Amino acid sequence: MERRRAKLLVGVVVAVFLAGLRYVSLDDVVTPYRSPGELVSMETGEWVQVIGNVQDFTRDDGITTFRVISGGESVGVRYDGELPPMFSPSGDVVVRGTVTEEGPEGFRIVTKCPSRYEPGD
Repeated sequence: MERRRAKLLVGVVVAVFLAGLRYVSLDDVVTPYRSPGELVSMETGEWVQVIGNVQDFTRDDGITTFRVISGGESVGVRYDGELPPMFSPSGDVVVRGTVTEEGPEGFRIVTKCPSRYEPGD
């Protein structure tokens, strides 16, 4: 009887661990991309992924600030960290972070690669 309980307990612990691992690994999937205009309706502290074009880029004492522009709307972003190698002051990015009163506080920036496709004549 004790062996059966021990096996059941191990099974429950493994199931909870796997469920937690799945939840953490799906974080990017369950956090949809938002446009700058959609952030107005979001609450402070919510996780967000903002997609758009970088404008008004500045870097001072390791703090990067810029605006993300998409669909004619823009939002200011603050990022404290090393920029990705392909980061461009006018390129397309996805900023992952949390909503603050001033705009997104980024914890990760992902650059979007420009298309190499050029239409023929």
